[in-house]
Amino acid sequence: MVEGQTHKRISYLKNSIFDNVDSRGQKWLEEKLRSIEQSPHEKELYMSFSMAPRFMGKMRLKASTGAPSELLPKVDISRYTVDQATRIVLLLQYADQRLLSEKVTDTLFQTAEVNELVALYNALPWLPNPEKFIKRAEEGIRSNIITVFEAIALHNPYPELHLSENAWNQMILKAIFTERILDHIEGLDKRANKALAHMLQDFAHERWAAGRNVTPELWRPMVNFLNEESFLADIEVLLEKGSTLEQKAAVLALSESSHAQGKVLLSSFQGKRESVKQEITWKIIAEEWQQNKI
Repeated sequence: MVEGQTHKRISYLKNSIFDNVDSRGQKWLEEKLRSIEQSPHEKELYMSFSMAPRFMGKMRLKASTGAPSELLPKVDISRYTVDQATRIVLLLQYADQRLLSEKVTDTLFQTAEVNELVALYNALPWLPNPEKFIKRAEEGIRSNIITVFEAIALHNPYPELHLSENAWNQMILKAIFTERILDHIEGLDKRANKALAHMLQDFAHERWAAGRNVTPELWRPMVNFLNEESFLADIEVLLEKGSTLEQKAAVLALSESSHAQGKVLLSSFQGKRESVKQEITWKIIAEEWQQNKI
């Protein structure tokens, strides 16, 4: 991390928090940050981390924009609550003093309740040397607590930048299994890979065999692999027998594919293409799928 970047992140988040809390909350946070700077002690961090909601509240953070790209790309802090943002600032202040050791973070993760875990996983991309927390991120992916899984998997740039291919693939598969919105995963298209495509295909076949549907977003990570006959066969099934939303996904996947076989298949279903020719994006498909579930 660039020298001074942690301090800049603290200032940005603190100012955003101060726009959302009263003078009592501002005073409390200033005192805690000053205490960490002047006489840092692990106990002080643990207590402040635990007490943040009592003094800062749990309302959604009102912010006009996401974090500036020079501080942290692909993070929208308006998705945080005030206590979550406060906990991130406390961690950053401790890190700025070069005191955020493995022992300290282990204690925080091991003793955290659910809301604290959510804050910790949201904090990972903000911290210096984020690659140190890969194992923790993998734990979050395996969590049975859906809010914890969402904290690491959705709207979080950490997995895209730091997870191995295997851990990334497991995260995507779990997101589909738990019916999360894939469009909310940062780097979904960039990190698409052949192994993942086959995993998702196997998942779709299992669901079809059981007479169950799959999210039409499942075909998005397969776009770059539509030169394989088996994938094209599945897309053809969607075009012939799928719901309107599945047909939209099939048309979009074929339209985005750079492989000639996909273009040939798409041209053979010109009528179907015309029937869904209105603007189609994966975001729209995700939103329509979510609405259909309600």
